[in-house]
Amino acid sequence: MPRAALVRLVCALVCLSYTSGAPDARAQSRVHVRGAAKIDARAARSGGALVLSGTLKDDLGQVLGGETVFVLVARTRGAGADPPTPEEAVRFEGEQQPAGCEDPPTGNAARAAPTIRDGAELAVKVDDAGRFCVRFPLPADHYVAHLTTRAAPLLEAAKTDVTIDLGRRSISLRFDPAPHVAMIDSAALTVDAVAAVDEDADGATLAGRLLTLQNENSVSLGNATTNASGRARFVVDPAKLGTPGPGELRLSYAGDADTSGGSHVSSLERRTHVELALEKGVAPGIPEDGIPIDVRATIHGGGEAPGGSIEVRFSNRVVGAAPVEHGHARVVSTFASPETPSAALVLRYLPGAPWYEPAEPLSVNVGLHGPSPLRQLPLAIAGLAVAAFLALGRLGRRAVRAGGPGDAKPSEPRTPEARIEVVHPAPAGHPRRWTGRVLDAHHGTPLSHVRVVIEHATFGQRELAATASSDDAGYFTLDAPRIEQDARLVAEGPYHAPFRQKLPPAGQIEISLVSRKRALLDRLIAWARLRGRPFDQRPEPTPGHVRNAAGDDFGTARWAEAVERAAFSADDIDARAEEDIDKLAPTPAPMSKARAPKLDIPPAQQTQVNPAPSLPRDRRRP
Repeated sequence: MPRAALVRLVCALVCLSYTSGAPDARAQSRVHVRGAAKIDARAARSGGALVLSGTLKDDLGQVLGGETVFVLVARTRGAGADPPTPEEAVRFEGEQQPAGCEDPPTGNAARAAPTIRDGAELAVKVDDAGRFCVRFPLPADHYVAHLTTRAAPLLEAAKTDVTIDLGRRSISLRFDPAPHVAMIDSAALTVDAVAAVDEDADGATLAGRLLTLQNENSVSLGNATTNASGRARFVVDPAKLGTPGPGELRLSYAGDADTSGGSHVSSLERRTHVELALEKGVAPGIPEDGIPIDVRATIHGGGEAPGGSIEVRFSNRVVGAAPVEHGHARVVSTFASPETPSAALVLRYLPGAPWYEPAEPLSVNVGLHGPSPLRQLPLAIAGLAVAAFLALGRLGRRAVRAGGPGDAKPSEPRTPEARIEVVHPAPAGHPRRWTGRVLDAHHGTPLSHVRVVIEHATFGQRELAATASSDDAGYFTLDAPRIEQDARLVAEGPYHAPFRQKLPPAGQIEISLVSRKRALLDRLIAWARLRGRPFDQRPEPTPGHVRNAAGDDFGTARWAEAVERAAFSADDIDARAEEDIDKLAPTPAPMSKARAPKLDIPPAQQTQVNPAPSLPRDRRRP
């Protein structure tokens, strides 16, 4: 047996042993990832009425069309009263009935009037562009508007308050242009802002006003005074923006005797580069035995890179990889010896989050020397032992009689895809019995609580012939008294996508299921392949690439972001979470062979075959 083949075989056995213990480690570090909605609202006077408008977006800046913003307006001080009195909710009765309002920038038709709840709270619908607007007459006084949203499966609730003084002119603040991404390890960041009088939408500018810029933690980023056109420029030190990740820029104006104060918030994604450096020199070694390389990964300011991984390439092939922990990684590169005394290796950083970008790859020249001939003897003996073990295993499997779950065939490494395979035909006297085991297609581990169903069509409906659920070791038994020609075998787990196939011959079978996480990722890849460039790329499109390629297509970007969060989180994805993400998918809907059609069962039998509910947290599969 060739030396390189023996090395790969031994490495594969070691990897399988490591993978089998990985779920226990992952179970100790579950993370629930949810986004957050954000309301950006402002108040203005127009034609003697108060106009309350704004936008609703998530923490990545994507619009949340079709949602509802709830508004409660309260009087904070009666006319001429001093000191201020407690808040008093404004009830919309008589001439104070609220109405929809036009969109001044586009001149669109007036929006539908909001719904009044309990005489005081307004339910305002958000349009497809993420905007909302409501108009109602109020007497001159001091008010505060409390705006809130309800929590969604993938989003936290949002709330904000807008202070209103109808005795002074209202203003509007905005960034021009609004920055969305900032590299905190780059040169100074320039931010332009505009302040204008917003009353009656005349757009008069404000000159000589002091504007303040802060981040979401109220850290001051600078002050600037508006010029004659109402513009102000901030030159910001990127190091003051905050740590890498999602954040905000908050623009504010304190107000004066003539104009009321105001604020404006814009989402900002802070990013930084990750630099690689050797911890120490790399000693010459034998490439077949593995050459260890100690690497340090740092971000701007010398901090440790949190997470990610490092891969080593030789001749454009990946020959080693290792995770980054506390800014350090030990990568062992293994490859066949070239006909040269040294090898040029290239180390690259692979980020674990989108706001950590790799810097230039690190090139390392490693000295090589061949192994001693005596070192090949243990490897050859190990190879012969493995070959003998495999041969004896095959003979043993041939001698095993097909029977109950105890005779199930051990899983072998295979391509991670959903499949149903026949291990042994049914013994005499059991022509309609199917026994077997359900395994994870990625790790080969047994799956419990998987619903296994035999169904066939009857007058356009789907009728159950037999149903079972796998036990803690993944075993199940199906006995069907009657089988039609069009019978199908369907399997679906709490965290694994459904799979349907023509019913195999009776006997002992093995079912492999793909996780719902992988199914979501497969559907995104299939959609990108169908759409072609710029969404497709080689070797394989990723959610991050699809999100960047979407550009102004916020719906597609939001879907790709949701797929990325689900696929790369430490938490399992159940049927409801998968369905919520699929609802965000663009048209045409993504398809994948990992996605099976929903079970079409008569209503009287649906309780037997509905997808299994999410397991309690203490029984979830890691």
